[in-house]
Amino acid sequence: MLRVRNGESGPWDAAESPTPPEVERLDCGVLKVPRLEGARIHPLNAGERTVGVVVSLGDHAFTLQAFRAPSGPVWGSARPKVIQEVLNQGGTAEEAESSLGAEIRAQAPVVKDGQQVLQPTRIVGCDGPGWLLRGVYGGPKALADVIDPRAYYLFTQTIVDLPSAPTDGAVEVTVLEVTMQGG
Repeated sequence: MLRVRNGESGPWDAAESPTPPEVERLDCGVLKVPRLEGARIHPLNAGERTVGVVVSLGDHAFTLQAFRAPSGPVWGSARPKVIQEVLNQGGTAEEAESSLGAEIRAQAPVVKDGQQVLQPTRIVGCDGPGWLLRGVYGGPKALADVIDPRAYYLFTQTIVDLPSAPTDGAVEVTVLEVTMQGG
């Protein structure tokens, strides 16, 4: 089973060589996200800050966020905390394995049409040099046995360029400046 960051597959660090040049990517500041036919990319905001990107894929969405990890790999220690957070909000969550490695499969509470519902959600993560890339894939088929190839492609072909992020004291979350070019 193929795992991420194995030398043939990313996500990639901007300093790594070579990153696959044949993939066309949108420059979203810290994240260089592969262009995907039929997908719409827009910023994920937390208040006044842009903290990630959301890739709309029809009735599914894939959110990408980069986090600083100056003390080494953090995905292993973050998973239990994420599971507890989902449980505290009234959802269900458990650890699982897929072609993207260790992940969380959840029924996460979301608000749709003014009502709270549980949405099938797959949460993946990958540690890089000084960062963690987290992907949250939600929608009706998010928990299928086989990962949606679009989500797999987006996650494994994203480049994280953390040195370009301003450091304004918020060590955990990178600040992204999402600029859309060419649609």
